[in-house]
Amino acid sequence: MKDFLCVSFWAGLIGGFIYLVCFSDWSRENAIRQHAQDVADAKPHVIREADDCKVYAFKSDGQFHFFTKCGDGTVTTERNWEEHRQSGKQTITEHKSETIVTTGNK
Repeated sequence: MKDFLCVSFWAGLIGGFIYLVCFSDWSRENAIRQHAQDVADAKPHVIREADDCKVYAFKSDGQFHFFTKCGDGTVTTERNWEEHRQSGKQTITEHKSETIVTTGNK
């Protein structure tokens, strides 16, 4: 009987946790909020402004990307980074870069 109660307790606890994380109103609302945030992050939006220049940010492939737009001139924004991944016991490092060219229009 003691074993049955112990198993029942753990099964109920695990089942309750699964319900909360997967099927509850909280879980659905959280998924909707996260989707709305992902959509907003994917659109370029101004994060800073100074001296007639605006810095924009957007998220793509899980990373934020940035570019600058100034008045009616052409601006080139370069970004360099490294990505690391494991392949067995070896760490592989990839050097990546992007260049975004914007032309302002007043």
